[in-house]
Amino acid sequence: MLMLLLLIREVMVLQLLPITACSSIDRFPVDFTALLFSDKMAALEAYPGSVDGERITSKNQWPHVTLWTGAGVAPKEANMLPELISEGTATRIDISPPITISGTLEFF
Repeated sequence: MLMLLLLIREVMVLQLLPITACSSIDRFPVDFTALLFSDKMAALEAYPGSVDGERITSKNQWPHVTLWTGAGVAPKEANMLPELISEGTATRIDISPPITISGTLEFF
């Protein structure tokens, strides 16, 4: 679980719009709503929550956390999982209710 939290921190730092006047956010929530996977990769669909009533918006068209990729598969290929599902070559398992985790988000 610790590795997953570290991955989430990296994804959110790179893909979230900046929040004004903050160098870090304590208790930053992220909802996981689905597990998507193929024989080459897996990812959790992730939606950032709100901080002080302000909804955080991801710059990524499909917000997610890549869990693993097979040999020779670049992590960015996980962006294709929603398309692979529509083609029938990947699987989606919805998580209902969503799993919410919280952690500290730091801006560098």
